[in-house]
Amino acid sequence: MLDLKTPHLQRLISDDDYRRMLGKRLHITEARHCLLRMFFFDRRGEVRQHYRGGMEDQWPRGVPAGKTIRHRGACGPRLGGLITSDRKSRPALTYNRDSLPFPENLVPPAAGLRSWDDLDPARHPFRWDADEEARLRTLVREWVPPVLSGMAGWWQGERWCEKQLDAIIRGRYGNWAQGWNWCYLYGGPIGSWVTGPSSVTTPEETAARVVAALLEWRQWLEDMARRFAELAPPPEASPEDRSWHVERACVRLVTVALDSGAEGGWHGQAAQVLRWFLNSTGSDQVEAEQAVERAIGGRFESWVTPGRTVIESVGEDLAVGLTGHAPYQDHRDRAALEDFHDRG
Repeated sequence: MLDLKTPHLQRLISDDDYRRMLGKRLHITEARHCLLRMFFFDRRGEVRQHYRGGMEDQWPRGVPAGKTIRHRGACGPRLGGLITSDRKSRPALTYNRDSLPFPENLVPPAAGLRSWDDLDPARHPFRWDADEEARLRTLVREWVPPVLSGMAGWWQGERWCEKQLDAIIRGRYGNWAQGWNWCYLYGGPIGSWVTGPSSVTTPEETAARVVAALLEWRQWLEDMARRFAELAPPPEASPEDRSWHVERACVRLVTVALDSGAEGGWHGQAAQVLRWFLNSTGSDQVEAEQAVERAIGGRFESWVTPGRTVIESVGEDLAVGLTGHAPYQDHRDRAALEDFHDRG
């Protein structure tokens, strides 16, 4: 009688791919190695982060330095697990990745950029020179993994790196700087950075991209501040005059968002810029959000460039909703102002 088990067992022992195919998952040893690579950014489990004074003080309290860190469970996006010593008689202590000395744990979470006051360059000075650029590049290089996860590891190392870089930038320059990675892909104005999986490569290349993206974001904010000042209605403007200024501002700012390089999410940038403009002219946050939502009314869509009449209709609805008056049309006494706005 032919023994069918013997060839199967021989292949199971000798063929790694066959074992994976049968189990449809990594075996336990490989899962541990995957977790160690994600934790230490390298296939040998060696710590590659440069030593900085005080790092040993961040070791979880009650765990003697030099003891083994073991993780329980399969490889996953969070490094929760169990810390034990080499001796099984010692008590086990739990730990959380949030307690480790990563930049994202040392900086408060991003607060969001809802109000123009959070971004206005006039309120948030930015000092930049060659020394500051060199310092930022050094900080970025320290947190770029020497071995990247790539597609095989679902880019976990690259995504983790981007979180650390965002925390470094916010902690160093302020909450206004969190837009440094609002890229074209997600409807933003930044072309120097895409995402962690695409932009985190070598330490030098990653540092150069971060610097370029931060400066691009700051320049975009300064351009927006200039446009807001030019388009804002005068303080003494009547409701009719204010309506005209709001309608013209809406048309110009939506056009700027369309021309910014943003891809499918351009309409999100357009709505956000309109809200910030209204903030800059004295509208509170709730009023600005409601007015912009009502004016757009679903007429701006992803990957669709609206016609001129649609943009002007949104501008008119925004002006009427805020002032109760329809904007003036084709007045000769405003020809010079039209030309001034049209130049941008």
